[in-house]
Amino acid sequence: MDIQQVIDIKGFSVPTILLFMLVGFFTLSFVFWRLGKKEGFDEEKLFDLLLISLVLSSGVLKVDPLIVITIIIFAVYLRSYFWKWSTFRILDVYSLALMLGVVPPVIGYSIIYNQPLYIMFVPALAIMYMFFSRIRNIKIKSGYSFSLILLFAIAFGLILSRDTKHLLFYSVLFIISLANIYLRERKEMATPNLPLNLINKLRNDLLTKRKRLKIEQKVLIKEDPYMEADRTGDNAELMDEAILEDHSKEVHDVVKSSVDSMLMQVRKALGRMRIGKYGMCEVCGKSIDPARLKAYPEATTCVEHAPKN
Repeated sequence: MDIQQVIDIKGFSVPTILLFMLVGFFTLSFVFWRLGKKEGFDEEKLFDLLLISLVLSSGVLKVDPLIVITIIIFAVYLRSYFWKWSTFRILDVYSLALMLGVVPPVIGYSIIYNQPLYIMFVPALAIMYMFFSRIRNIKIKSGYSFSLILLFAIAFGLILSRDTKHLLFYSVLFIISLANIYLRERKEMATPNLPLNLINKLRNDLLTKRKRLKIEQKVLIKEDPYMEADRTGDNAELMDEAILEDHSKEVHDVVKSSVDSMLMQVRKALGRMRIGKYGMCEVCGKSIDPARLKAYPEATTCVEHAPKN
Protein backbone atom coordinates (compact mmCIF):
# COMPACT_ATOMS: atom_id res chain seq x y z
CA MET A 1 0.00 0.00 0.00
CA ASP A 2 1.44 3.35 -1.09
CA ILE A 3 0.50 6.51 0.81
CA GLN A 4 1.72 9.96 -0.12
CA GLN A 5 4.14 11.47 2.34
CA VAL A 6 2.38 14.83 2.10
CA ILE A 7 -1.34 15.43 1.56
CA ASP A 8 -3.18 18.62 0.72
CA ILE A 9 -5.91 19.74 3.13
CA LYS A 10 -7.73 22.88 1.96
CA GLY A 11 -4.61 24.34 0.43
CA PHE A 12 -2.27 23.34 3.28
CA SER A 13 0.43 20.72 2.82
CA VAL A 14 0.34 18.38 5.80
CA PRO A 15 2.83 15.53 6.35
CA THR A 16 0.83 12.30 6.40
CA ILE A 17 2.78 10.98 9.35
CA LEU A 18 1.45 13.93 11.36
CA LEU A 19 -2.09 12.54 11.06
CA PHE A 20 -0.96 9.18 12.39
CA MET A 21 0.82 10.96 15.25
CA LEU A 22 -2.39 12.84 16.03
CA VAL A 23 -4.28 9.55 16.28
CA GLY A 24 -1.49 8.28 18.49
CA PHE A 25 -1.79 11.28 20.80
CA PHE A 26 -5.54 10.79 21.22
CA THR A 27 -4.93 7.09 21.92
CA LEU A 28 -2.29 8.00 24.49
CA SER A 29 -4.60 10.56 26.11
CA PHE A 30 -7.54 8.17 26.40
CA VAL A 31 -5.51 5.28 27.83
CA PHE A 32 -3.63 7.61 30.21
CA TRP A 33 -6.91 9.13 31.44
CA ARG A 34 -8.58 5.73 31.82
CA LEU A 35 -5.70 4.13 33.73
CA GLY A 36 -5.01 7.28 35.77
CA LYS A 37 -8.64 7.61 36.80
CA LYS A 38 -8.69 3.96 37.83
CA GLU A 39 -5.64 4.61 40.01
CA GLY A 40 -7.44 7.51 41.70
CA PHE A 41 -5.45 10.41 40.22
CA ASP A 42 -7.13 13.78 39.66
CA GLU A 43 -8.58 13.86 36.12
CA GLU A 44 -7.89 17.54 35.45
CA LYS A 45 -4.25 17.19 36.50
CA LEU A 46 -3.89 14.11 34.30
CA PHE A 47 -4.79 16.20 31.24
CA ASP A 48 -2.59 19.05 32.49
CA LEU A 49 0.31 16.60 32.64
CA LEU A 50 -0.42 15.41 29.11
CA LEU A 51 -0.45 18.97 27.75
CA ILE A 52 2.73 19.90 29.62
CA SER A 53 4.65 16.91 28.29
CA LEU A 54 3.26 17.53 24.78
CA VAL A 55 4.35 21.17 24.77
CA LEU A 56 7.81 20.34 26.12
CA SER A 57 8.36 17.53 23.64
CA SER A 58 6.89 19.27 20.57
CA GLY A 59 9.90 21.56 20.30
CA VAL A 60 12.25 18.64 19.69
CA LEU A 61 9.85 16.29 17.93
CA LYS A 62 11.83 16.48 14.66
CA VAL A 63 15.18 16.00 16.39
CA ASP A 64 14.99 12.52 17.89
CA PRO A 65 12.21 10.42 19.45
CA LEU A 66 14.55 9.36 22.25
CA ILE A 67 14.98 12.99 23.28
CA VAL A 68 11.19 13.29 23.32
CA ILE A 69 10.90 10.26 25.63
CA THR A 70 13.56 11.68 27.96
CA ILE A 71 11.76 15.03 28.17
CA ILE A 72 8.39 13.35 28.79
CA ILE A 73 9.90 11.32 31.66
CA PHE A 74 11.38 14.49 33.14
CA ALA A 75 8.04 16.35 32.86
CA VAL A 76 6.09 13.49 34.47
CA TYR A 77 8.59 13.18 37.32
CA LEU A 78 8.69 16.93 37.99
CA ARG A 79 4.92 17.42 38.05
CA SER A 80 4.28 14.32 40.15
CA TYR A 81 6.79 15.65 42.69
CA PHE A 82 5.04 19.03 42.97
CA TRP A 83 1.56 17.45 43.05
CA LYS A 84 2.63 14.94 45.74
CA TRP A 85 1.72 12.01 43.50
CA SER A 86 3.31 8.57 43.60
CA THR A 87 5.95 9.02 40.90
CA PHE A 88 6.30 5.28 40.41
CA ARG A 89 2.59 4.72 39.80
CA ILE A 90 2.18 7.64 37.42
CA LEU A 91 5.28 6.59 35.44
CA ASP A 92 3.78 3.10 35.13
CA VAL A 93 0.52 4.58 33.87
CA TYR A 94 2.28 6.93 31.41
CA SER A 95 4.59 4.24 30.02
CA LEU A 96 1.64 1.87 29.47
CA ALA A 97 -0.36 4.59 27.73
CA LEU A 98 2.68 5.56 25.65
CA MET A 99 3.06 1.94 24.58
CA LEU A 100 -0.34 2.06 22.85
CA GLY A 101 0.09 5.69 21.80
CA VAL A 102 3.10 4.89 19.59
CA VAL A 103 1.22 2.17 17.67
CA PRO A 104 -0.50 4.52 15.13
CA PRO A 105 2.75 6.45 14.33
CA VAL A 106 4.65 3.14 13.96
CA ILE A 107 2.00 1.83 11.55
CA GLY A 108 2.02 5.12 9.65
CA TYR A 109 5.82 5.24 9.39
CA SER A 110 5.94 1.64 8.22
CA ILE A 111 3.39 2.24 5.45
CA ILE A 112 4.42 5.73 4.33
CA TYR A 113 8.17 5.12 4.22
CA ASN A 114 7.97 1.44 3.22
CA GLN A 115 9.57 0.08 6.39
CA PRO A 116 7.95 -3.35 6.93
CA LEU A 117 10.27 -4.11 9.87
CA TYR A 118 8.46 -1.50 11.99
CA ILE A 119 5.02 -3.07 11.53
CA MET A 120 6.32 -6.28 13.11
CA PHE A 121 6.57 -4.50 16.46
CA VAL A 122 2.87 -3.59 16.61
CA PRO A 123 1.75 -7.06 17.83
CA ALA A 124 4.68 -7.04 20.27
CA LEU A 125 3.53 -3.70 21.72
CA ALA A 126 -0.06 -4.94 22.08
CA ILE A 127 1.07 -8.15 23.82
CA MET A 128 3.39 -6.21 26.14
CA TYR A 129 0.58 -3.81 27.04
CA MET A 130 -1.76 -6.67 28.00
CA PHE A 131 1.04 -8.43 29.88
CA PHE A 132 2.11 -5.42 31.97
CA SER A 133 -1.49 -4.34 32.56
CA ARG A 134 -2.19 -7.75 34.07
CA ILE A 135 0.89 -8.13 36.28
CA ARG A 136 1.34 -4.49 37.35
CA ASN A 137 0.83 -4.01 41.11
CA ILE A 138 -0.09 -7.70 41.43
CA LYS A 139 3.00 -9.66 40.46
CA ILE A 140 5.48 -6.76 40.48
CA LYS A 141 5.75 -3.54 42.48
CA SER A 142 4.70 -0.17 41.10
CA GLY A 143 7.55 1.45 39.19
CA TYR A 144 8.96 -1.79 37.84
CA SER A 145 6.66 -1.76 34.81
CA PHE A 146 8.12 1.60 33.79
CA SER A 147 11.71 0.36 34.08
CA LEU A 148 11.00 -2.87 32.18
CA ILE A 149 9.10 -1.03 29.43
CA LEU A 150 12.03 1.37 29.13
CA LEU A 151 14.43 -1.56 28.69
CA PHE A 152 12.17 -3.03 26.01
CA ALA A 153 12.15 0.36 24.25
CA ILE A 154 15.96 0.33 24.23
CA ALA A 155 15.97 -3.20 22.80
CA PHE A 156 13.52 -2.21 20.05
CA GLY A 157 15.60 0.85 19.28
CA LEU A 158 18.77 -1.19 18.93
CA ILE A 159 17.03 -3.60 16.58
CA LEU A 160 15.49 -0.87 14.42
CA SER A 161 18.42 1.54 14.34
CA ARG A 162 22.05 0.90 15.20
CA ASP A 163 23.15 4.42 14.46
CA THR A 164 25.94 5.35 16.88
CA LYS A 165 24.43 8.80 17.48
CA HIS A 166 21.62 7.08 19.42
CA LEU A 167 23.94 5.26 21.83
CA LEU A 168 24.11 8.23 24.19
CA PHE A 169 20.33 8.35 24.56
CA TYR A 170 20.09 4.57 24.94
CA SER A 171 22.60 4.90 27.74
CA VAL A 172 20.58 7.70 29.35
CA LEU A 173 17.37 5.65 29.20
CA PHE A 174 19.19 2.63 30.62
CA ILE A 175 20.51 4.72 33.54
CA ILE A 176 17.00 6.15 34.15
CA SER A 177 15.60 2.62 34.24
CA LEU A 178 18.16 1.42 36.79
CA ALA A 179 17.86 4.61 38.86
CA ASN A 180 14.08 4.14 39.00
CA ILE A 181 14.49 0.57 40.33
CA TYR A 182 17.05 1.76 42.90
CA LEU A 183 14.81 4.58 44.14
CA ARG A 184 11.83 2.21 44.23
CA GLU A 185 13.72 -0.23 46.45
CA ARG A 186 14.87 2.56 48.77
CA LYS A 187 11.30 3.77 49.08
CA GLU A 188 10.12 0.23 49.78
CA MET A 189 12.52 -0.01 52.74
CA ALA A 190 11.13 3.24 54.17
CA THR A 191 7.43 2.33 53.86
CA PRO A 192 5.29 -0.30 55.61
CA ASN A 193 5.50 -3.76 54.06
CA LEU A 194 1.85 -4.13 53.06
CA PRO A 195 1.01 -6.84 50.50
CA LEU A 196 0.11 -5.42 47.09
CA ASN A 197 -3.14 -7.36 46.97
CA LEU A 198 -4.14 -5.81 50.32
CA ILE A 199 -3.27 -2.30 49.11
CA ASN A 200 -5.28 -2.85 45.91
CA LYS A 201 -8.26 -4.14 47.91
CA LEU A 202 -8.12 -1.20 50.32
CA ARG A 203 -7.85 1.25 47.40
CA ASN A 204 -10.94 -0.25 45.79
CA ASP A 205 -12.79 -0.08 49.12
CA LEU A 206 -11.82 3.59 49.51
CA LEU A 207 -12.87 4.46 45.95
CA THR A 208 -16.22 2.71 46.46
CA LYS A 209 -16.77 4.52 49.75
CA ARG A 210 -15.81 7.87 48.19
CA LYS A 211 -18.38 7.36 45.44
CA ARG A 212 -21.10 6.44 47.96
CA LEU A 213 -20.32 9.41 50.20
CA LYS A 214 -20.45 11.81 47.23
CA ILE A 215 -23.94 10.54 46.40
CA GLU A 216 -25.03 10.93 50.03
CA GLN A 217 -23.58 14.43 50.07
CA LYS A 218 -25.62 15.47 47.03
CA VAL A 219 -28.80 13.96 48.49
CA LEU A 220 -28.30 15.82 51.78
CA ILE A 221 -27.82 19.12 49.97
CA LYS A 222 -31.13 18.62 48.18
CA GLU A 223 -32.89 17.60 51.40
CA ASP A 224 -31.78 20.65 53.41
CA PRO A 225 -34.98 21.86 55.23
CA TYR A 226 -33.94 25.48 54.77
CA MET A 227 -33.58 25.03 50.99
CA GLU A 228 -37.18 24.01 50.32
CA ALA A 229 -38.79 26.14 47.63
CA ASP A 230 -42.09 26.75 49.51
CA ARG A 231 -40.46 27.38 52.89
CA THR A 232 -41.21 31.13 52.91
CA GLY A 233 -44.54 30.80 51.20
CA ASP A 234 -46.60 30.78 54.38
CA ASN A 235 -45.96 33.74 56.69
CA ALA A 236 -48.48 32.41 59.25
CA GLU A 237 -46.41 29.39 60.06
CA LEU A 238 -47.18 28.04 63.50
CA MET A 239 -44.52 28.15 66.20
CA ASP A 240 -44.39 24.38 66.68
CA GLU A 241 -43.81 23.88 62.94
CA ALA A 242 -40.96 26.38 63.07
CA ILE A 243 -39.44 24.54 66.03
CA LEU A 244 -39.80 21.22 64.20
CA GLU A 245 -38.13 22.69 61.14
CA ASP A 246 -35.23 24.03 63.20
CA HIS A 247 -34.82 20.64 64.85
CA SER A 248 -34.81 18.92 61.44
CA LYS A 249 -32.19 21.39 60.28
CA GLU A 250 -29.98 20.63 63.28
CA VAL A 251 -30.22 16.88 62.66
CA HIS A 252 -29.58 17.40 58.95
CA ASP A 253 -26.48 19.51 59.60
CA VAL A 254 -25.07 16.93 62.02
CA VAL A 255 -25.52 14.15 59.45
CA LYS A 256 -24.08 16.28 56.62
CA SER A 257 -21.10 17.29 58.77
CA SER A 258 -20.45 13.62 59.48
CA VAL A 259 -20.61 12.71 55.78
CA ASP A 260 -18.33 15.65 54.86
CA SER A 261 -15.82 14.57 57.50
CA MET A 262 -15.81 10.94 56.33
CA LEU A 263 -15.39 12.02 52.71
CA MET A 264 -12.46 14.25 53.65
CA GLN A 265 -10.82 11.38 55.54
CA VAL A 266 -11.26 9.00 52.59
CA ARG A 267 -9.70 11.57 50.25
CA LYS A 268 -6.80 12.03 52.65
CA ALA A 269 -6.19 8.26 52.76
CA LEU A 270 -6.26 8.05 48.95
CA GLY A 271 -3.89 11.00 48.77
CA ARG A 272 -1.41 9.31 51.13
CA MET A 273 -1.73 6.15 49.04
CA ARG A 274 -0.82 8.11 45.90
CA ILE A 275 2.34 9.57 47.45
CA GLY A 276 3.41 6.25 48.97
CA LYS A 277 2.73 7.11 52.63
CA TYR A 278 -0.36 5.00 53.13
CA GLY A 279 -0.09 2.72 56.14
CA MET A 280 2.18 5.11 58.04
CA CYS A 281 0.88 7.13 60.98
CA GLU A 282 0.85 10.83 60.06
CA VAL A 283 1.67 11.71 63.68
CA CYS A 284 4.51 9.40 64.71
CA GLY A 285 5.48 7.90 61.33
CA LYS A 286 5.19 4.30 62.57
CA SER A 287 3.38 1.55 60.62
CA ILE A 288 -0.37 1.24 61.14
CA ASP A 289 -1.56 -2.23 62.11
CA PRO A 290 -2.91 -3.98 58.94
CA ALA A 291 -5.88 -5.19 61.01
CA ARG A 292 -6.81 -1.55 61.68
CA LEU A 293 -6.53 -0.72 57.97
CA LYS A 294 -8.76 -3.66 57.04
CA ALA A 295 -11.41 -2.51 59.50
CA TYR A 296 -10.94 1.20 58.80
CA PRO A 297 -9.23 1.72 55.38
CA GLU A 298 -9.29 5.53 55.70
CA ALA A 299 -7.12 5.44 58.83
CA THR A 300 -4.12 7.76 58.64
CA THR A 301 -2.99 7.32 62.24
CA CYS A 302 -2.12 4.39 64.46
CA VAL A 303 -4.41 3.38 67.32
CA GLU A 304 -2.30 5.32 69.82
CA HIS A 305 -2.73 8.59 67.93
CA ALA A 306 -6.29 8.04 66.69
CA PRO A 307 -8.56 11.08 67.33
CA LYS A 308 -10.47 10.76 70.58
CA ASN A 309 -14.21 11.34 70.14
